[in-house]
Amino acid sequence: MEKNNGSSIFERLRLGESVSFFDPDYHLINEACTRTREVMHRANHEHDTAVIRGLLSTVFKQTIPATSIIIPPFHLNYVGNTQLSEHVFINYDCSLLDLCGDVIIEEGVMIAPRVSLSTEGHPTAPQRRQELVGAGITILGLGSAQSFFQA
Repeated sequence: MEKNNGSSIFERLRLGESVSFFDPDYHLINEACTRTREVMHRANHEHDTAVIRGLLSTVFKQTIPATSIIIPPFHLNYVGNTQLSEHVFINYDCSLLDLCGDVIIEEGVMIAPRVSLSTEGHPTAPQRRQELVGAGITILGLGSAQSFFQA
């Protein structure tokens, strides 16, 4: 386990540090994820797209663009590190775990049903499996794909 450098447990995870389940601040992760699950329960039982967008805006820490659509059920654990652009479509039963890194979903991205995006993982060495590690995810949007294929 790496030493706590004075940063929050969330920042340490985003910076790529391995964090043990025995870390004295690990309870903060559970508390944040519990708050997100409470909002997700309400969002996943709602039918009005505008209400869903409003509920999700509270956990995404951004206003969900009116041009973006998320079809419930939608599963989140933390969502403090996710950025959602315009014209994004996320189909039903998507799971998004962004505790350990940024998830950037660029403009025009369409995500199929039952897709899982996870920045989280655990070391494979048996003596370190009680630690949490991860990395970020970027899903390129329309503008990025067009410039990529033109190169």
